[in-house]
Amino acid sequence: MRKYGLLATGLALALWATPAAAETISFDTNGAGAGGQMAATVFDWAPGNSLIIEHSLTSATVLFQANLNVIQAAAGSDFLNGSSGPGSWFTAVAAFDVTLSAGGVFTAIPGSGVLKIYADNERGNNLTGLDFTTDAGAVEILSATILSGGRIFNFTPPAIIAPQQLDQFTSTQGAEPGGDNYPGVQTLSGTGATNVQATVNSFNSAYFLNLVAGTTIAFTNSSQIDPYNQANPSAQFSANGILNGGTAGVGAVGPVNGLGNTIIAQSDANTSFVGVTAVPEPASLTLLGLGLAGSAMARRRQKKNAQA
Repeated sequence: MRKYGLLATGLALALWATPAAAETISFDTNGAGAGGQMAATVFDWAPGNSLIIEHSLTSATVLFQANLNVIQAAAGSDFLNGSSGPGSWFTAVAAFDVTLSAGGVFTAIPGSGVLKIYADNERGNNLTGLDFTTDAGAVEILSATILSGGRIFNFTPPAIIAPQQLDQFTSTQGAEPGGDNYPGVQTLSGTGATNVQATVNSFNSAYFLNLVAGTTIAFTNSSQIDPYNQANPSAQFSANGILNGGTAGVGAVGPVNGLGNTIIAQSDANTSFVGVTAVPEPASLTLLGLGLAGSAMARRRQKKNAQA
């Protein structure tokens, strides 16, 4: 029977427990200690991509990737991605498993996946889906294990809003051409938000000057939408946060995104830091947040007008 998908599963990625107000962490934007140190409050990730791959009616895998937009400073100028030269282009990737339940809710399976941040010599390419992880020159600067979380993502039934072109991002962005790069692919209209927690396992102390392993990270302010209007949809994703691409993105969703078992969505998020202790840097307790955002999938057994 044809699927038309009203509710789907939310997808999320995050890195730190969400506080009432942002705190600061000591971060070096070039990892060299030569003029790059700043008191950072928020990592604002540029609109990127998330993918959800449904394995059954109760299980799925979520993938996410995005470039940094800016790091907001407690005082002084914000840091614009790449503005400190080589090694100062930052990306975030995530891959983890979720359980699916009624109402389009997804719940992250503890320990099932990773969240990673990389520093690179170039910007990740949203259109190809490459250069977000271990390409030449990239350095992993943080790795965290997914602990918990979940949210929701809804597609509007096609009887209410007809399918439209998936790629409506018209701007040229670096090496990525503008216009509709996937003229044969449409999408249902969808919106959502997510929240996930992770625990830091390792980090590069040349960048994170006062981070502590074991810190909890919470994702804040994430949103997912279809169609795409602020980034190019990705042709591929990293399946484990390490491989440079290799898992089909747009090519796996079919002619209408939202009707199949694999869904792609534009994802936008920012994260703040919490738990910073007012003691010398080596002992400070902090967290770093990065958002991943959600994607959704049409469910065979949902009623046409189900609302998540």
